[in-house]
Amino acid sequence: MQTIRIGLGRLYNADGFSLSGREELLLPFPLGSIEVEVYLGPKPRHLIGTITVGPRESQDANAGASNSREFVVPSPERFPTDFYTEFVAVRPIELNDAIAAAFHAQDKGARDQVFRKANEERPKLTRALDLVAGIVGLRLHYLLVRTPITEQVYAYRDNGGPYSFSMGLPVTVTESFELDVSDNDLDTIRTKIPRLTTGWTLERASKVLAWLLRAWSAEDAVLRFVSLFIPLECVIPNLPVGEKVDWDQKRKALIAVLQSQNPTTQVSVLLEFVTALSPPPPPLALRFAEWATRAALPGWKEDITAFNQFIKMRNLLVHAGKESVESRVIVNQNDVRTLEDITERYISLALFGDANVYVSRKRKNCNPALD
Repeated sequence: MQTIRIGLGRLYNADGFSLSGREELLLPFPLGSIEVEVYLGPKPRHLIGTITVGPRESQDANAGASNSREFVVPSPERFPTDFYTEFVAVRPIELNDAIAAAFHAQDKGARDQVFRKANEERPKLTRALDLVAGIVGLRLHYLLVRTPITEQVYAYRDNGGPYSFSMGLPVTVTESFELDVSDNDLDTIRTKIPRLTTGWTLERASKVLAWLLRAWSAEDAVLRFVSLFIPLECVIPNLPVGEKVDWDQKRKALIAVLQSQNPTTQVSVLLEFVTALSPPPPPLALRFAEWATRAALPGWKEDITAFNQFIKMRNLLVHAGKESVESRVIVNQNDVRTLEDITERYISLALFGDANVYVSRKRKNCNPALD
């Protein structure tokens, strides 16, 4: 067996930050078997891969030239820049002699095997980068880690040979939509601009919709998932549920027991305490289930099932700092689309009295003819 070093690098645009006294700085952070190095300066230590994606091709053969533009990853707004923070977490892995020798000889098949092994180690390297980047942001300055540029996997060769690296292209698949603005459809479009329902002021509604706008703008899947809960929680009404009735009955029974006792100072204190008790607010999942049941939107049973699953996922993500909680929660794009659909329909229901939101394939009850 032979040992080679693999690494995970993360580059940030630190525009606005500068060093006094020297042009660049290298900081080591040893973390057991993982060594993290932090570079601050104008010249990253590794090559940065770029990808140019061409304009979208029209599906209509008779259509004219496309108005779409090509785009570059990383975005020109982020890279290049004048000052960078580069984090690289490196750890050794063991390979059999044949694969290691082929990798050092720059064999493509061996390179692919090395990167498969490196990707297995990626969660550990990611945690190391998150730890060190968080420390640097907290103790030096947040500008150093505010604007991520790219993340790359590295595999190093012995004796200063050329290293290999792999970059990923962040892809979010969105549907396209064409809005018919012919004269016959203008009245239909106008009907989509609703009035607020009773009980909602412009100020209160704007706060909810501001959070929805932030959630729509989130690029990271986990951030988008968690952010969608904020506006949704703002509109879930505090409806009475069965648990409150049961709680009131038990409270009255306890008061009756205390009143039947011989009057003493202790009994009087307990009676006063129990009489003043108010029921705890029902759990969010029960409140949503009660609301969805009463509203009875198409697919409301599926909405309740999905919400119960998502609230558990959200709680695990938010409380992942607790040792007793499993912190590795996978949020996939289907989860985000489903929660987005629920959030949009029920916010519309709360603010405007209906769920007449935009047509989308992510909705199970979507009419394909309208999409």
